[in-house]
Amino acid sequence: MISIPRKSGLFLLLFVLLMPQLASADLLSALRRAASTGAEVTDDISPGAFDRAAARMGVPTAPGARALDVNGARNLLLVSAPDLLRKLDTMTPAEQRFTLEIFEGARILKLADPDELARARMISTGGTDLLVAAQRYGDDVARPAAMLQIAENTGQLPPGALADFGRIAADRGRPFVAGWNKHIVPNWKPLMASGAIAACLAASETCIDMAGNVTGHTAETIGDLVGTIGSEAVTGTVKGVGEAVVSKIKGPDGLWFIGGLALLTMAMLVIIRFSRMVNGALRRMMGLTARPPAPPASKQYANRKPRRSLRGRDV
Repeated sequence: MISIPRKSGLFLLLFVLLMPQLASADLLSALRRAASTGAEVTDDISPGAFDRAAARMGVPTAPGARALDVNGARNLLLVSAPDLLRKLDTMTPAEQRFTLEIFEGARILKLADPDELARARMISTGGTDLLVAAQRYGDDVARPAAMLQIAENTGQLPPGALADFGRIAADRGRPFVAGWNKHIVPNWKPLMASGAIAACLAASETCIDMAGNVTGHTAETIGDLVGTIGSEAVTGTVKGVGEAVVSKIKGPDGLWFIGGLALLTMAMLVIIRFSRMVNGALRRMMGLTARPPAPPASKQYANRKPRRSLRGRDV
């Protein structure tokens, strides 16, 4: 039996216990570097942005996700961050793939938002889930994420709304993302004002089903809003035209505007009169002028004297 000195055994035990944490720290460092490189941000990304990295890594990809271009991502890192690429070669295959996925997701967020500070905040708030969802579903995640970030910054949504969206998009996949872009984004302002967006993020299953359709109260809200918006749009259009005309008349060029309207009206009347004259001349030339209608029979024989009877005469 091999005997191990007590002091050496203690160091070995500490090494075994601390080794996973050291590996995790290396992974978190690589993820932060990949995110900042892909998004091209110089501001520090919150350390808590990757708290869910261990829970997200290795999770099967949801349906409809875009495949990760491993070779393309490595080629980009070879140019922008060769030291990170060398570090990847010392990691496990799962960690390498996950780090490249974070890098690609950050690149997509960069294309969606030109503001560097906004991108840094988006990554710090949305974290691992948002970056993974952005890599898998592209602009369909990046654009709503930018809108949610603004709503969260302005107090329209509670803190954590963007993180919830990233987590739901990564978990539920294409049906949720497609339903959000088809039904929520086009009706953003009224749904935000009615509280439907916050409710949808709190319970996404009751808002968007697996086919990407809105359900329950959200569907009713959108139906009501569409009808209201349609009627208001017609009313607003008529009102807007009237207000535009009034503002033109009251403006400094009001007299010229009135004179232009009068000339336009006279020109239209002349055109109508001339077209009628041309139409009548063409019909006469082609012999298409209608004959005057014959008077009724009662009027034809009204003044005719009665014919004498021939009875009793020699014929």
